[in-house]
Amino acid sequence: MAKKKTTAKSVTLRAAGDAPVAIAIVGDDDFLKREALVEARGPLLGDDPAAGGLVEFDGRTAALADVLDTLRTPPLFAERAVVVVSDADPFVTKYRGAIESYLADSVPRSVLILVLNTLPSNTNIYKLVRKVGRVIPCKAAKYGKVIRWVIDFAAKRYGKRIDWATAELLRDTVGDTTGRLAGEIEKLSIYVGSRGQIGREDVEALSPDSRISAVFELTDAIGRRDSAAALSVAESLFEADRSAGFRLVGYLAK
Repeated sequence: MAKKKTTAKSVTLRAAGDAPVAIAIVGDDDFLKREALVEARGPLLGDDPAAGGLVEFDGRTAALADVLDTLRTPPLFAERAVVVVSDADPFVTKYRGAIESYLADSVPRSVLILVLNTLPSNTNIYKLVRKVGRVIPCKAAKYGKVIRWVIDFAAKRYGKRIDWATAELLRDTVGDTTGRLAGEIEKLSIYVGSRGQIGREDVEALSPDSRISAVFELTDAIGRRDSAAALSVAESLFEADRSAGFRLVGYLAK
């Protein structure tokens, strides 16, 4: 009987316990990708990440043979090998066929984590990773989703409550970048101490020179018909946040 050819549809999960064979962390938000990487590798490495199971490669310079050898060599002092390839887009482009072959016949007790900017869902690698592990999307959130992210992040990371209006103020203060928002939420959590709620007054207290005050400066300049001042403030807002124009319409309409 002829040997059945292995395809993406016939691949099954082959790893110790419930560990995935591969994980793809994909998106354009670097902060979310770092967070996802920490969360993904934590359960795989156990209580001692320095025990020897983690090996990291730079996908811009990594050689395929080095990555595959590491995956296929059992670690001496760890339950499994966890191989992370960061900036993996050029690595995947260069070695696509070999990576597909590995995912179709991977090594038990080894986990490959690819950190990428893009991985189209119609590619074989995407389908294979989904079959033997999981794909974690890390796309930058926009507008209302950013506010929801602020609320959820504060609750999950620091156990703090932020209502929608306060989260919107914070977003308007520092912009849509999750890394900057996370830094501000950390500062606010320290500032409020044991208090469970982060309020509007707390955001304003830590951000006296925020873009909210700039918006007020803009409306005042428009009221005075001072076009030069209005343009100057508007330019500073746009330089700090390209999406500010959408929100300015809302403010000016109030």
